[in-house]
Amino acid sequence: MVRKRDRFWEYVELLDGKFKCKFCDRKFAGGVPRVKSHLSGIKGGGIDICTKVPEDVRIAATEASPGLNKRAKAEACSGKIEETLLKMHISKDDVMPDKLLVKFILLNGEDVDIVRRPSFIDFVDAVAKHGSHYKLPCCSVIKTKLVPDLEKEIGEYVANVKKSWVRTVCTLINYVWQREKRSFMSIFAYSIEGVVLLNALEIPSSMLIFDLVEGIPYFVTREIGANNVTQYIIQNPGDCLEFMPNDDHTH
Repeated sequence: MVRKRDRFWEYVELLDGKFKCKFCDRKFAGGVPRVKSHLSGIKGGGIDICTKVPEDVRIAATEASPGLNKRAKAEACSGKIEETLLKMHISKDDVMPDKLLVKFILLNGEDVDIVRRPSFIDFVDAVAKHGSHYKLPCCSVIKTKLVPDLEKEIGEYVANVKKSWVRTVCTLINYVWQREKRSFMSIFAYSIEGVVLLNALEIPSSMLIFDLVEGIPYFVTREIGANNVTQYIIQNPGDCLEFMPNDDHTH
């Protein structure tokens, strides 16, 4: 009989008018096409698939049935298409934020260096971590709540750092830099408790930078107390000078 000549009958046994799979012990009715469909592991054949069939038997069952073979190729092709579309979607998603970032920089007259500023990086990282459901606060909330809250937090931080100078003293650092033929100066106080920006100003073109930075220590140490300063450092791209507050240098 035809049934005995088909090799796939050896993987099932006849039992009460049904067939029992020798791999998973599932019982089902039908002929050899259903046996092959069961062993192929391809869903959609109107029969539960075998999850314990050996790989060589599964491949043989698939190749022995033209319909199953076509379906397997179609599923593989569909999987590749979905993977390609997903990569394209991810690629487009990566490009869009970059374009919006450039648009923000250009329309607001920002320097491209903004992408390296810690505060900007922290904001972007926080939004990414928060997820797509994050919504920007409205202007009134920023003005009436968020800004005052942050100003209060900063004020408390600065007050605590300044109080610590009596115990830990601090180092004054005067940082000078140039941009587009303009010179700027920032004065920081470093201590164990933290860093505080004491002043920031633009240096007039009519003044000599070195003369100005030499005179700064006197006014700063007088304001915060000479006993609270352990050293004064001038930093700029050209040199790095260090003055001790109790030296005889003219401050």
